[in-house]
Order: sequence, then structure tokens, then C-alpha cells
Amino acid sequence: GYADHFVRLWDYYLCYCEGGFMERALGTVQMLLTKPLCRREPVISNMRLDNLQEQAA
Repeated sequence: GYADHFVRLWDYYLCYCEGGFMERALGTVQMLLTKPLCRREPVISNMRLDNLQEQAA
């Protein structure tokens, strides 16, 4: 079988999902973390990023 830690982790995750569905209180978040001075192309355009920053202010 699988390692105890792995089984407990999945059990916790599935219980969390079950509770969220029962309470109808689930949400999703997607984050992209980068190191400072990362030189990769941005995933979203600067225009979209500016709009998000204005909405947050």
C-alpha cells in the first residue's frame, strides 16, 4: 500500500472537501509564485495586472 503519511494527507483532504460540499463553502485560488527579478514572460498582460491592482486599492 501507500505510506501512512500519504494516506492521512489524502484522508484529511477528502474530509475537507466533504465538509466544503456540505456547507457549500468551497473556493478556488490559483497562485503563481516567482522569485524576485524573475525574467520569464508574465503569464498575464501588464494591462490586466494594472486592472487587478486598481481593483485591490
